Amino acid sequence: LFAVKSTLEYRAPAHFDDWLDIGTRVARLGRSSLVFELGIWRDEQLLTVGELVYVYADANERQSQPLPDWLREKIRAFERQSPVESGTHAE
Repeated sequence: LFAVKSTLEYRAPAHFDDWLDIGTRVARLGRSSLVFELGIWRDEQLLTVGELVYVYADANERQSQPLPDWLREKIRAFERQSPVESGTHAE
């Protein structure tokens, strides 16, 4: 996977001793790309939003290739879980 784009939008600052919740999800599965959305919250306040785009490609030729079926299925299965099931929920 090659990172081809990353964007962040800072909406409010975090402070040194803040307790933050950080979430990410696969927002889109393309033919050869994955788009991740992310967010950082303090309590209910959204502090940062972002997007990461990765392309699946041959490492030597740097030519995009279709995402393998096994990867698509793993992502779909993971995205169907609740945050608690996937171990991403902060207590």
